[in-house]
Amino acid sequence: MNKQTTINQKLQYLFLSIASYLAVMMLVITVLSYVVVMRKAAREEGLELNDKNRSIINLNFDTLYTSFLYEFGTEKFLYNFMNMIQEKVSIDQSTYSFQNELSAFCQRNPMLVSAVILDLHHNHCYSRYTDRIRVPAESLLTQNDLDMIDGITWLPSRKVPLPYGQDALCLVLPLVCETYLKIAKTPESADALLIAYVKESHFENLISSANESAIGHTFFLYTDKGQLIKGIGPAADKKAVVDKVRIHLGIEKYEDFMSIVRTNHIITRKLYVVDYTDKVQKFLSFLGSIGLVYFGTLITVCIMIVVSNHFMKKNISDPINTLLEGVDYIKKGDFTHKIALPDDDELGILATQINDMSYKITQQMKAIREKEEIQYQTELKLLTEQLNPHFLYNTLEYIRQGIISSSTEKADIAITHLSKYLRTALAHGQDMVPISNEIKHIISYVKIMECRFDHIIDLKISDKSGISESYILKTMLQPIVENAIKHGFSIDSSIPSIHAPTIEITFTRIGDDVCITVTDNGCGFDVEAVKRLMYRLDGREEHIGLANTYARMQKFYGKGKAAISFASIPFYANTVTLQVPYRTSKEKVTS
Repeated sequence: MNKQTTINQKLQYLFLSIASYLAVMMLVITVLSYVVVMRKAAREEGLELNDKNRSIINLNFDTLYTSFLYEFGTEKFLYNFMNMIQEKVSIDQSTYSFQNELSAFCQRNPMLVSAVILDLHHNHCYSRYTDRIRVPAESLLTQNDLDMIDGITWLPSRKVPLPYGQDALCLVLPLVCETYLKIAKTPESADALLIAYVKESHFENLISSANESAIGHTFFLYTDKGQLIKGIGPAADKKAVVDKVRIHLGIEKYEDFMSIVRTNHIITRKLYVVDYTDKVQKFLSFLGSIGLVYFGTLITVCIMIVVSNHFMKKNISDPINTLLEGVDYIKKGDFTHKIALPDDDELGILATQINDMSYKITQQMKAIREKEEIQYQTELKLLTEQLNPHFLYNTLEYIRQGIISSSTEKADIAITHLSKYLRTALAHGQDMVPISNEIKHIISYVKIMECRFDHIIDLKISDKSGISESYILKTMLQPIVENAIKHGFSIDSSIPSIHAPTIEITFTRIGDDVCITVTDNGCGFDVEAVKRLMYRLDGREEHIGLANTYARMQKFYGKGKAAISFASIPFYANTVTLQVPYRTSKEKVTS
């Protein structure tokens, strides 16, 4: 199986090398063909307007101008035109009079769709039809159109008002009536405008007959003022092409990597054509002319490359990525993820071995965690048990003495608070208790101490953040309060050092931590000495409660997640601050 897999891989590499070589060769041929075709396109003269074509174009437009003179250069039209301007006849009479001339004008010129006369003085439109034009007269020409008029003027393509719906180019002749009819320079100096609508197809046919082999060419008709009249060809509606032509308008020839623009072919008065050649389109046309062999070969090579890449991806790349993903899970500490690969090749066998290794590591880590948990519970239990014996012994002794001496009332109070104290200390075997329970535990402890030593202690407890139901390590505060009473107040001596002992405990939430401060007005302490005792740096066994409390906090919450700090101003404010993670459940904090 291993030999067969190796041979298949070698065949695959060989096949891929051949396919890549063929692809490179086809690419080189394509580039060379593109260069050859583009050099040929650059040498072309663009739109060929030979003498025959020029004669046809000029004949069409000479006929248009001749028809204009024939129909509108007569004394009859001049008479009717003056009557219209001077309002000597009604609109209906003028409509009938101009209808004949406009109809004859259009019939003489097949290139025309329609024609209208726009009376600039009275804002009336007259057409070749009996029906009136239903659109407002001012909508026939915009202000921009009027600004462009300079003698006989071509305007861009638009809808013909009557018959409505056809697209046509617009030829405007401004007319002024003096002793005879003349062509005015601007609309301001004209009495009326003759608007002739020329069929778009007429221009398209003229361009096509001028160069029947214009493959990849788009032609744009412009006025001598640089106004776009009409685009003819595949790229006529592309804004990028129109903008490029407009930028290079008037330049005899402009060429870049994608196109050629020529603007030197005048075809009639005040109108010329710009030839835009799309090199890519011309190249594609060339490729189509050499047949399907080239494309068939190129497509075959591409398919071979795709199939080869798919084969490599499925059998090599994807399995390797799956292996790397599995190893990444192990790197992140997740040993439960299984690498799903068939074990019929080397990669599959490797995946199986990695899965077996992950399972063994998981089992070993589970055994280690169980062992550590047992050790943790044992150590925590030992530390907890070290806190209670002397206190319990002394309290029970006090109760016994009270019963012997018939001080049953004090003994009863001591027993009541001792039961509350033990109820919290035991806590059904739980390591964490609500802060409210810990507060009850401290109150019971202080009451017992008051009974034992017959001395009142002013205990003040403040929950500034409302966190009484959050959880902390049980009996964590009792050793701190015990030190304040025994060492700060010297309450167990015959002459206490403080006559009004006060202990203030404050609970505050700061971010994700609970901050507990225990402040007394005792005789104070040496901060550095207390730290050494807490860290057991001196090897001394006194103040075992403080050292055990710190050790329990580190084991339960984890090293670096809980802290105890000290500050002392003797007989004013001696403060011990405990900072532990904020928790709302009994979950163990260490990970």
